[in-house]
Amino acid sequence: MKTRFLYLSLSLLLICRAMQAQVLLPELVVTATRTENKLSDIPTRVDVISRTQVSQYPANRADDLFRFITGANVDRWQGIFNKSASITLRGINSAQRVLVLLDGVPLNKSDGGAINWNRISPDEIERIEVVKGPASALYGGNAMAGVISIISKEPEKDRNFRTKLTYGTYNTLGIKLSGSERYTLKKGTLSWKVYGNTEKSNGYVPYPDSLRDSINTKTYLSDAMGGIQLVYKGEKSFKSTLAYDYYHDKIGDGVKIYDPDGGFTSYQTNTARVAVEDRVGKGLLQFNINFGREDFLQQKESLKKEKTPPYAVTAYQLYQTKSLKSDVGAGLNYMIKIPTYGRITAGADFRNGGMNSRDTYYTSTDLVDVEGNLLTSALYIQNEWVSKSDRLHINIGGRYDYVTFRNGSFSIAEPSAVTSILMPYVGDYKSTNWSAFSPKLGIRYEVTKPFSVYSSYSSGFRSPILDDMCRNGNITKGLKLANPDLKPEKLKNYELGCDWKPGKKISLNTAVFYSIGTDFQYFVGTGDSIYSGTIPKPVLKRENIGKVGIGGFEAGIDYQLRPDLLFRMNYGWYQSEILSFDVTTFVGKDLTGKQLMEVAPNQLNTAILYKSKIIDFGLYYHYVDRQFTDDENTIIAGSTHIFDLKLSRAFGKHFNAAANIQNLLDKRYIDEKGVLNLGRFMTMDLSFSL
Repeated sequence: MKTRFLYLSLSLLLICRAMQAQVLLPELVVTATRTENKLSDIPTRVDVISRTQVSQYPANRADDLFRFITGANVDRWQGIFNKSASITLRGINSAQRVLVLLDGVPLNKSDGGAINWNRISPDEIERIEVVKGPASALYGGNAMAGVISIISKEPEKDRNFRTKLTYGTYNTLGIKLSGSERYTLKKGTLSWKVYGNTEKSNGYVPYPDSLRDSINTKTYLSDAMGGIQLVYKGEKSFKSTLAYDYYHDKIGDGVKIYDPDGGFTSYQTNTARVAVEDRVGKGLLQFNINFGREDFLQQKESLKKEKTPPYAVTAYQLYQTKSLKSDVGAGLNYMIKIPTYGRITAGADFRNGGMNSRDTYYTSTDLVDVEGNLLTSALYIQNEWVSKSDRLHINIGGRYDYVTFRNGSFSIAEPSAVTSILMPYVGDYKSTNWSAFSPKLGIRYEVTKPFSVYSSYSSGFRSPILDDMCRNGNITKGLKLANPDLKPEKLKNYELGCDWKPGKKISLNTAVFYSIGTDFQYFVGTGDSIYSGTIPKPVLKRENIGKVGIGGFEAGIDYQLRPDLLFRMNYGWYQSEILSFDVTTFVGKDLTGKQLMEVAPNQLNTAILYKSKIIDFGLYYHYVDRQFTDDENTIIAGSTHIFDLKLSRAFGKHFNAAANIQNLLDKRYIDEKGVLNLGRFMTMDLSFSL
């Protein structure tokens, strides 16, 4: 595998050598280094989704936008009826290895629950920056595969009002309202913004005819969100921001037996943040504090059947999981330019996250409680040096993280036969401390005006999550056992890339990388199995399995064929392999040489954008290669081919109409959970702005 990547690196160097010639890369403002830079100066691969691109894509949810990012694998088969979406980057499975920031605040929860992308409206997004490769040197845990930074819109006019009505497939009806105003004061400006959205949909039956029975019914959706933002900009560099957001939803899972609501999932989220920045001495000081609370409720109905024909029903089960998840964080960042030495950035981060969960079984006496807490403190420093000619950029830095796991426990009150299999795992878990130092070094050199190359080394770090350390119970793939002895995992990444703009109408970029992960956390079978209904399912446990090798190649092109016609395409090839597996530690089979599950070796995205006086047209194609869905590489999910379409037209200065069609050809797929994808989904939007 290493030889293959050496050949790729050599090929890339030869390609880069042949590319030397002509114009500058686009200059976009990004925050990949926690400082403001030109995109062409950053010694790592960064993709930017601009406000214009956000409006061009047929996105019903924020995560839909990432289908157009090279190497981003988005798992949202049920569309708006998914309770959450999973986004991975560059062949590194598990969404927990990608740090997601909303206006600088981490959305990844300490318990490891999936990010609820439904609560981020695409209409409120200014831009998105995707930093690829380990970024733990600045951002710590969860940034092993990269960072997704979402920046919200701020008021930009003295007064603005916007409303949007949406109607679509499955009787989907939504309304969005937003308003903002800006006041000019003697020593600055004060602005405010409020927004509110609500949506309902009848849903569809998410099971194919071959797997459907009498308990399967339609999914459904009902949600509401809103928020307020206050921004004060004073003289010089002073700025303060106060923001609050609220979200609540209820999504049916397509199973209904006796309860009127059937199975469903509900999120209620409250978040608040305060951010202040000002010039202190010769540098810029930034401070923020944030709070997030998520009340999670999930209800499940199921029938237990005999293991052999005629599979008679033996029991009915109804239970609810209620979880309170909270995260409090604060950060301090100081940037200063020092002649000769460059720009130095130093700071500290603090985060305290906790989880308190209870499973209540209404058809038995069982009460299952899970608790845990993670406390993280970190210090980091970075130096950005630029040559006098502005052709050479060097970025070097590192971060020290100290993490404490405490108050972990798993308990069962009034146990019955339903939870008897979990009784051996009841108890309190000992407190544990971890620490990690994550360095980075990046160099970018402008060979000629249109062509630059970069090389980087970066290290990633991720501590275990509370769900893996504390929770025992059923998951889709089987029975999951807690592992309070998990250790942090680390990743070293080596990368080489280049950017080239051979003319005003075309730009190209390529990158090749290879990562080595140690103490990699991975779901592995224990060798045991249990019966759920009539199907045997494995007993699984998250373990530090050993060493993995992850590498790949990426390439992208933007070609403005005419002023009104743009072509985009990107391709990614990834290979993720378990290099060593300690067979003396685990009961299951030796996984050495196996591919990481849920990693697609090939991904391809294309887009054709046409803009005329009559209509704006966007046609998109997404290909995701087949992938293994189990640790032993015995189960394969097939490849997918999806076309999306967006048509829009402005009527005067105030009205806009758009048609968004996802999965244009109505391709139907069944995932490894036996769930049928949404199929063709169309919405019609009518917007009015003033």
